[in-house]
Amino acid sequence: MALDEHLRVQNALVNLARSGTFYKCAYDQQQRLVMVMDGGMPPAPVEVEPASVLAEQVTKTFAPATRNRRIPRLDRVPSTGHSSRRDVSEWTWELRVAFSDTVLTGTFEAYVAEHPILLPASNSENLRQVTIEIGSVVYDSTPPTQSPRNGTKVTYTVSVTLSPI
Repeated sequence: MALDEHLRVQNALVNLARSGTFYKCAYDQQQRLVMVMDGGMPPAPVEVEPASVLAEQVTKTFAPATRNRRIPRLDRVPSTGHSSRRDVSEWTWELRVAFSDTVLTGTFEAYVAEHPILLPASNSENLRQVTIEIGSVVYDSTPPTQSPRNGTKVTYTVSVTLSPI
């Protein structure tokens, strides 16, 4: 696994969250969630950007190499003749997104669920094709019930699949 592939995934996840659509909302006196609208005509929802975004790898899965990249005779276990080479086949990452305000995340989540990220392979740079898909969402902090003075905090778990080398 090249460091370049790690950085490609991390950058793609951070860019995804930074460019996502999130709408500001608030709670009324009856603790009902209402979308905050701008003062325009017609009124439009107020979009907000994340205050912080952090992408971290959580797990890696290795699988036997499906192709020999280097010198085949050195890549084999002498007693069995099988390849000893194992490459990363999947990753699990967490994308932690925090906001200064209460926000609705549904538009972003629907987009990510329908549009997996595909990072193309590059033979010249020895990079594999990467597919990034959303797996689950945990709402770490949703005002006003959990943290009335803080904004929304969300953790997305994503699955990253790497093509064979």
